[in-house]
Amino acid sequence: RLDYVSEAIKYLVDQLGPNDRATVVAFADKAAVVATADDLQRDKSKVKRAIDDIDQLEIGGGTQRALGMEAAIAEIEKNYSPNRLNRLLLLTDGQTYEERKCLDLARKHRERISCSTLGVGIEFNEKLLMEIAEASGANYHFIAEPATIPGIFSRELEGLRNVAITNAQIEVRLSAGMQVKEVFRASPQIYPIKDATPDADRLLKIPLGDVESSTPSSALLVLVLPPRKPGRVRIAQAQLCYDTPEARDQRDGAEAVVTYTLDRDAVGKANGYVMNLVDQVSIAKIQMQAEAAVASGNVDKATRLLGNAIAGTQRLGNTKATQALVSLQNE
Repeated sequence: RLDYVSEAIKYLVDQLGPNDRATVVAFADKAAVVATADDLQRDKSKVKRAIDDIDQLEIGGGTQRALGMEAAIAEIEKNYSPNRLNRLLLLTDGQTYEERKCLDLARKHRERISCSTLGVGIEFNEKLLMEIAEASGANYHFIAEPATIPGIFSRELEGLRNVAITNAQIEVRLSAGMQVKEVFRASPQIYPIKDATPDADRLLKIPLGDVESSTPSSALLVLVLPPRKPGRVRIAQAQLCYDTPEARDQRDGAEAVVTYTLDRDAVGKANGYVMNLVDQVSIAKIQMQAEAAVASGNVDKATRLLGNAIAGTQRLGNTKATQALVSLQNE
């Protein structure tokens, strides 16, 4: 695995432009800065030789991920610029001590630094890595085969270069009587939004983080609506809030309006894009239930749930998701 990691990091080093800044940190029981941003600017060849020798660092054999994150964040802060995208790429293949501290670090620095997480194999805490990525507005990647690590690093780098807006969030002001049942990030990745509760003014904030151009980014709200007479009703007002390199605190607004009706035929004319997101989220929920069943030792239930999820992805024509679920079912 370490060979693939080294090749991926060296690829990133080669792709850095004159205005890019990067640093490399290794961690186990201790954290060590393998190369600073200044090192990379001065001599990339020397840095790549140091990366090849990572396994010779005397940093122990455990996993203190929080120490690695702290060291990396400190290096990013040395070169921080509001005119650049500032991101930490966290790669791990195992469990860690002080899980809560890792999540707290991501939340503490999310306004300045996002954190994409990459989990290799099956021995790491996937829920923690997903929460770290979610909390900081970045991406989570599951890596079943180490050989895919360089490709994923390449996609992350390409994504960084294509980020159009940063610190994005949707602010939803619900109309009176509307209740929130569930909130999910629906694309480009699917996960539940924790603690999604409107405040006293019925305002709900949904973080999106960094958004790439040409990549759909969405959230899905499941609402409980009160009974009403037939007719059009505004259920919420929404604003997309975001920063660009040119200006901060940009806002675009829209209203969410639904039609109450007694016409059963009209009910079937739902928005196709929205219903596709509903289907995708429903499948993801089944997968989460299956993973919980595995964790509790109920393999039969997990197998049944994964079978349902696979049938759903096949119905939607999502080949990539089907392959991932089949791989999970076979483990």
